[in-house]
Amino acid sequence: MMEPVVSEVGLENQDTFTIARIDLDENNTIPQRYQIRATPTYIVFRDGEVIGRFTGAMPKDRFLENILNAIDN
Repeated sequence: MMEPVVSEVGLENQDTFTIARIDLDENNTIPQRYQIRATPTYIVFRDGEVIGRFTGAMPKDRFLENILNAIDN
């Protein structure tokens, strides 16, 4: 389960980026809008634009690396 990893990365990097969670059952237009076909899906935004995306469970270091790679590009 990714919840502890996501929470920990969010807390440790709160000065750099914000992590938000969306319940897809309650927001059923989001999967179509962002072409989400698998969960978990992580989408990185900057100024409202998608700058990166990745899916699946992963260790904390890889999760953070994926976020930082999207931010740096």
